[in-house]
Amino acid sequence: MQKLSGAVQLGIGLVLGLVLGLVIVGSVNLTKTATTTVTTTTTTRTVTVSEPVYEFFAGATSVQCEIVTNLAQQGPVPLNQITCFTREPARRVALDDVGKINKCEGVTCLANPGLNTPSLTVGTKIISGSHHCEVVVNGARCGNESSVTFTMTANGVTTSGQDPVLLQPTQAVYEFFGPATSGVECEMTTTSMLCITKSPPRRAVLSSTGKLTTCDGTACLSDPGLGTPTLLGGTVVSNGNFTCTTNARVTSCRAKDFGGFEISTAGISPAA
Repeated sequence: MQKLSGAVQLGIGLVLGLVLGLVIVGSVNLTKTATTTVTTTTTTRTVTVSEPVYEFFAGATSVQCEIVTNLAQQGPVPLNQITCFTREPARRVALDDVGKINKCEGVTCLANPGLNTPSLTVGTKIISGSHHCEVVVNGARCGNESSVTFTMTANGVTTSGQDPVLLQPTQAVYEFFGPATSGVECEMTTTSMLCITKSPPRRAVLSSTGKLTTCDGTACLSDPGLGTPTLLGGTVVSNGNFTCTTNARVTSCRAKDFGGFEISTAGISPAA
């Protein structure tokens, strides 16, 4: 066998090294690609919104939504609202921060999305202040701290519901109305629980130690703050120290590890 010169041997070595290097690099790249793909497919996305207006399309459906959170406007109360549209059929549903749902049909109900409005994938959750939406297979399901929700689908059908059943407000003072049929209005803090009825005028105050104080007459009443939500029957409100449950006629509240009260237009009674 003829002996190869040093230059030829060096050339062959470089070629082999280059080929082996490409094989090794190719193997590394394939491994990284496979790992990245697995990680991406198992991630659930949550979009937390900080701007006052956020728009999105619900997946591949024709549902378009807009969340408005604490948008300054004329007057003392900022605008809070979730609105969703479908173009065919032309329909709109809107939920305000006090739990009222408004529906509209016809092209005058529609609005154009802003530039670069994202199309979010199914399962994506959007949180903006007390508002929340989730992209579902056939549209979007949205709600807020009033405990009212709606689902809008691609064919324009909207349904209302209740979510969450358990509210855990983060405000130092949280006010709410029970269902309109109850005539009850309440204010929850970390140290006391207060509920009133205006007709007849009565008030119940519960301390964090379970002490109940009642009062009769117009001097016992107070006015709710602007934007106070009306809760659906069956909603439970809890801040750790107090828990209240709203029902069609009666609202019941209790202090943690102590008793409480039930209030309705029929009167106030202690609850064990």
